[in-house]
Amino acid sequence: MSLIENFRGGSGAKPAAGLPQAPAIAKRLDFAQAELSDLERQHGDAALAEVLGEAGASARLAELLKQLASARANVDTLTAAHIAALARDDAALRAHRAMLQKTQLNALRQHLAARDKSAERFSVAVTEAAAAYHELIERSTKALHTAQAAGFDFSGAEVEHDPLVRLVRCEMHRVSALPGDLPHDMGGQGGSALPGSALPEMGFQHRPSEIAPLAKRMKQATAQTIATITGKTPE
Repeated sequence: MSLIENFRGGSGAKPAAGLPQAPAIAKRLDFAQAELSDLERQHGDAALAEVLGEAGASARLAELLKQLASARANVDTLTAAHIAALARDDAALRAHRAMLQKTQLNALRQHLAARDKSAERFSVAVTEAAAAYHELIERSTKALHTAQAAGFDFSGAEVEHDPLVRLVRCEMHRVSALPGDLPHDMGGQGGSALPGSALPEMGFQHRPSEIAPLAKRMKQATAQTIATITGKTPE
């Protein structure tokens, strides 16, 4: 096996494209260094045999010196190749990371752009919801005062402030929470329910869609109240 063949992996095989080259070369370097160490251990005995004039010692020493020179050259070549491979692998890794970061940056920009659009839609929706909430409270308060001035029985009309706030919070939970999510003030960690939302009772934790819609509750309360005042059965 030639020096170049040993460097390439025996039969001229090359590392697969895209894979790190340094680990495979490091293994060959370890083998070459072990081979060199073995030859160096033999050198002393061969030199001693030559000095003592043993038969065939000169030829053995000459052959061993050739092997040592070849082994040292092999180690030097593989050492240099390993250093170069480490640098090349590091450059390839940095290039791969840069390409990955570019892809991730594009994905990040897309996520943030979509997030920003969601924030715009949310701001518009909250603005409309706030206006509707203010009108809900204002009209309920005026209805209560009107009923009180006229002496009407207004019980169950859902016009008092605190019960209305509770109904609004339940509506927020109904339209936003996923099954099983609790409101934040009840230790909810799911994150799907709107902040400030509430459950009418624990039984709705796993079926928020079954919470009565706010509009339906208001219409039923209005119909019942008018029926109570007029003495007519609600339609």
